[in-house]
Amino acid sequence: MERLGLQKIMIKEKATNSAEPVNGMIYTMMRFTYLILGSMTAMTLSSCSQENILDTESKSAYVASLQKLSGSEREKQAQADAKQLELLVDSVKTMTYYFGFSLDLSSGSGGTPTVDTASAFQLQDRDTLKHDFLAPDRQLSLVQQYALPESGFAFGSGNEERGFQWVNEEDIQYHIKEIFHGGKAVAPTDLALRRADSVLVEATYKFPVRFDTLVIDINQREPVVYKGDTVDLEEVTAHSVEFALPIDLANAMIDNHGVMADGTLVDNNSYSGFPVIGVHPDRLAAVSQLQSLLASADGETVMEQLDNVSDSTFVWLNKLVAFQETFNDQGNADVEDVDAQIDVMKGWTDTYADLLGAVSKTYRIAFPQPVEQVYLYVASEYEEVSRSFVARNNQPSAGYHVFVDRPKQHYGIADSLGGIIIPVEYTSLREESGGFFVEQKDGVLTTYSLNTGEKKLDPFPEGIRFWAPLNETLAVFKNEDGYAGLLDKEKREIIPFAYDGFDVEGNIVIANASLRGRTYFHFYTLAGKRIEVPEKITTFEAGDGGVTIGTRDDRSGRIDGQGNVTFNTEGR
Repeated sequence: MERLGLQKIMIKEKATNSAEPVNGMIYTMMRFTYLILGSMTAMTLSSCSQENILDTESKSAYVASLQKLSGSEREKQAQADAKQLELLVDSVKTMTYYFGFSLDLSSGSGGTPTVDTASAFQLQDRDTLKHDFLAPDRQLSLVQQYALPESGFAFGSGNEERGFQWVNEEDIQYHIKEIFHGGKAVAPTDLALRRADSVLVEATYKFPVRFDTLVIDINQREPVVYKGDTVDLEEVTAHSVEFALPIDLANAMIDNHGVMADGTLVDNNSYSGFPVIGVHPDRLAAVSQLQSLLASADGETVMEQLDNVSDSTFVWLNKLVAFQETFNDQGNADVEDVDAQIDVMKGWTDTYADLLGAVSKTYRIAFPQPVEQVYLYVASEYEEVSRSFVARNNQPSAGYHVFVDRPKQHYGIADSLGGIIIPVEYTSLREESGGFFVEQKDGVLTTYSLNTGEKKLDPFPEGIRFWAPLNETLAVFKNEDGYAGLLDKEKREIIPFAYDGFDVEGNIVIANASLRGRTYFHFYTLAGKRIEVPEKITTFEAGDGGVTIGTRDDRSGRIDGQGNVTFNTEGR
């Protein structure tokens, strides 16, 4: 077995122990290893003349391959395949990643900061939560996730007056009852890739009515098990803690406080929590059950036992193998651009959406003053209430959108009427703003524009990637060195790759650059013609279709909407 890995960030091992009881049961915490990507394992497996199970496309193909063997050969092959499945499951268990970054805080050198003390933690009144959830004027909107054979939907109330005021929307589960298109109810498969007008849903809100208090004692070093879950602590200081919670426990965490030496409760002044993405345990369980079957079967009974294995088990198996290869390819890649690496990982989340999920959550909590304990409040008992909503589709109507063929796990593009423009031939594809599309394949990101006339995707040059739209016709791209340039949808370079970014005011493009930490600006027309100015410009103020410009020694001028420059060379 060969072990590979990306660079590990902040490898530390610290621990803590218990504290005094606070409003419930008391638990302690232990160490955690904090990675930007989890460790990755690639397997070098023994091969034989018989095709192994990791190369099999379906259950029927695997059964057919075993039928060609004698009983003794079949048993030997089943044992070898069981070993390969065991190695696969052990490997992908460790393949995790997240998108979170946090910075250390400093209290500075200007003296002791003012500390706002906190009140003892209390749950929100249940009648207040129920009234908020059941209020007649509450409204939901939806986001449609286009797919075949059925589209998916995400729901939310927003932050407007008619949105939830006290209810945490992450605690709501939705069951779709009816989908409407063109003013009529339609079956999900009949909706296909068309836009839904609205969706009738049954919403169930689950909220805590009792809680336990977990305690991190800054001065102790003992592990803790809470209801069967071991809670891992990576680092603890007088000002901050970093720890990981299993996902079910993380979902139950409500709030936190720091406790100073005199018992005073304080609120945190920095809080971050990042889901760690990995293979969903249910997917691993299905493959593990197949592994156990093959490990214990003999050559005469294995065929009969395979009759009880679902076809979907082999679907998950193929996806696990594909994800493992993708993950290891990225581990072997020389990726220095963090933004590009994040884009690649986001592509995994899209491509393997039905395989991956949050398996744990990493937290960092910091406090303005030294604390001796940290309290984590965890829900231990819940109440539920349900009601119906008609969720409206308020998404802007897009001419074209990406969809996924779920059985094939390939992506294409459909038009606003649900007609397929680009067939499902991409293993990864996502929409970007401005009408651009991005594919991630073998660790390489490729940006495309949609050629509707020829119904194809036209790639942009290799080595550049989409960053942001500037207007309806121009977009900002970045090259491998991290410099920004401006291209149009015909892939023509309008402004060279020499800048940090761009702003636009009317017909004027403001190009941001820097030299030895000092910012300065160049100016262009939308057609890419450089607007010459007599001095190095270090400040600008855009407005009324033009730009007021200034130098470091307070000389100023203005560029009007036609690109004409007036400048005061005398200064103030």
